[in-house]
Amino acid sequence: MSASEKTVRFYVRPKATETKAIEDALIVWINEVRAGRGLPPLEEDDDTDGREDDGT
Repeated sequence: MSASEKTVRFYVRPKATETKAIEDALIVWINEVRAGRGLPPLEEDDDTDGREDDGT
């Protein structure tokens, strides 16, 4: 790359529906990989705050 060339990156925050679709696709993919390794599937967290459950 010459000194006159520049790389510009744009980061776009996905919409909520896109984020959910990406999350769902990742869960499916992770569970397929886990099944291939003889592991149980991930359990979906019904909370939306992203934190671990503390039992309360």
